[in-house]
Amino acid sequence: KVESNGGKVALGADFACIIVHVGLNCFGSNNVGQLGIANNNNQDSTLSLGQGRTAVSVDSGVRHSCVVLNNGTVSCWGHNHHGQLGLGHSFDKYSPQTVNLGDGEYAISVSAGAYFTCSVLTSGSVKCWGRNSEGQLGIGSTTEQHTPQEVNLESGRSAVMVSSGVGSSCAVLDNGNLSCWGYNHRGQLGIGTRTNHASPQTVALDSGR
Repeated sequence: KVESNGGKVALGADFACIIVHVGLNCFGSNNVGQLGIANNNNQDSTLSLGQGRTAVSVDSGVRHSCVVLNNGTVSCWGHNHHGQLGLGHSFDKYSPQTVNLGDGEYAISVSAGAYFTCSVLTSGSVKCWGRNSEGQLGIGSTTEQHTPQEVNLESGRSAVMVSSGVGSSCAVLDNGNLSCWGYNHRGQLGIGTRTNHASPQTVALDSGR
């Protein structure tokens, strides 16, 4: 996965999305609707995000994408067999669908993992949804979730940003701490072990860092 320009470009497994001056453009493979153009034809097209809506940032997983819109809502589309679109079901969607983040909740950013998604909200909380076999949702269990679930961050702490990979995520907190959770068989959580963790673990950075 490659992301650049503050979330203006996102690459999935076999497709790409880019925010352009006229909206959001996706191109490449489209067998499960990952281009968000209301069909499964392979073509280069601009997505319909709704009247008056523009994309602030976009990120893509293996075959799904999510975008933060200029009103703070999150829309997702594409592959959804693990609930990674956050819509309460596991059916693929060929056009952007609004995710229910909770009453009064709005997104600052969104990060799409392989088959799951996480978002930092204006409240400072992080919510994740989708595949959870390795604890990558950070909710203290390994049960798959088809709607946004709040991550168990450090008590009294809020998140500044979150980034998700194949089966793990890391969040930068408001006090400068780094917390990671999920798949850890290669030590990707940075905590000195290779044990998976379904709840955030604080990474021991260099002293004073």
